[in-house]
Amino acid sequence: MYKDPAHLPLLDRIILGLARLYYRKDRADPTLIRQLANRHENPSGLFDDFLEGDTILPFRQGFKNGSTLWDIALINGSSRVYPPPHGEAGDILVQDSLLKLRVRNDPKFGEKSSKWRKGFPAAERYNNAYVVGLGGFMPTPTQAIRIECRMKISRGFHGSTGIWVQQQNTFDPHTGIMDNPFRSFGFSYLGESSDHYLRGLAIETVLGLSVQNKQIIPHVDVTEWHTYGMRWSWNDSKTQRIVFFLDGREVGMFIMHPFGPGEIQLWADNYQIGRGLKIGYLNVPEVDETCYDWVRITPLS
Repeated sequence: MYKDPAHLPLLDRIILGLARLYYRKDRADPTLIRQLANRHENPSGLFDDFLEGDTILPFRQGFKNGSTLWDIALINGSSRVYPPPHGEAGDILVQDSLLKLRVRNDPKFGEKSSKWRKGFPAAERYNNAYVVGLGGFMPTPTQAIRIECRMKISRGFHGSTGIWVQQQNTFDPHTGIMDNPFRSFGFSYLGESSDHYLRGLAIETVLGLSVQNKQIIPHVDVTEWHTYGMRWSWNDSKTQRIVFFLDGREVGMFIMHPFGPGEIQLWADNYQIGRGLKIGYLNVPEVDETCYDWVRITPLS
């Protein structure tokens, strides 16, 4: 449930409750996930510090000496998928040993539709620079998983951004269309264009198109570098536990329905949420940018 703020409007609480009930259909079978975890072997560890010089992230190939640390890198705009570095209104770049995800002002925004059409990755007005990768890990009965990144968000950021752990192969790499139910947890940031009681840094779990748990983390200057961490483990044979850390300090914990194996999504988009949890898209005045210094995944015995 939303833990903060306590004054979430009644209409929003009703909408959230109905959405949570509806998206119960997207839960994975906990018995099957536990059986998978019992025989799963995690990679020894995955790490990327983006130290390839001032290079552009190649499409579908990764960039660590031909490796596939990042399996897909897509930008949606006009309901299409583009190869990096530049899309309709966004960029995916590796510069100054940083991964930079940008959403730019869209001069054609007024001509586009905000309606999503089945068979397309997004509404025409939705612009999203994102990368997905570092996949193949999940908690087992004897191993927890630690996920960390160092991240900084540009001042006055308008849309949403962050780091999520999601079920592997959620999206088709060529079309950007969601092939599997969205099961995820992580840190997110909603910018100044969203309603005041939702904006800011938060930890959350998501199932389908419904936030299941959310807690605002106040008094964090996201424009400064911070280390964001998550410890993913089994709580019991049917649920998983996510403990969240900011610069090594525990800031929250959720129990969630299990999924796995997982992968990382890093993103910056022009998404906004208004009163009544109304979803919308904004035209960024200039440029919103999120920088990632490094990302690390470590199995913990």
